[in-house]
Amino acid sequence: MNLAGARTHQAQSFQLFPELAEFAKAPARVLSGGFRRLLAIEMVLAQEPSVLLLDEPGAGLTSERLNRLASGLRELVRENSIAAMVSDHRYEDFFEASSQHFTIRGSALIALSQQA
Repeated sequence: MNLAGARTHQAQSFQLFPELAEFAKAPARVLSGGFRRLLAIEMVLAQEPSVLLLDEPGAGLTSERLNRLASGLRELVRENSIAAMVSDHRYEDFFEASSQHFTIRGSALIALSQQA
């Protein structure tokens, strides 16, 4: 990757949460728990995955950031043909981003639905 490509890649690396760019040179340990979670998600997205597994991505996030995460993931999944599996107690926030919903209680699958 050339320098111009690296700059473009860095600018796109914070596509969901551009406010993280102001902390680009700071160690992750100085970030709040929610910002660390967002940083981890952004780092994974920068790798341009074809499969994305997220466990409790909404933990520690404000409602506003959770909404941005859910809508951003919805857009990324659809535009880039990414297969994503999200496990979160606030699952309603991710419904629009998904084509299938599974409800598991304990170790049993208790519901399955698909969106058209």
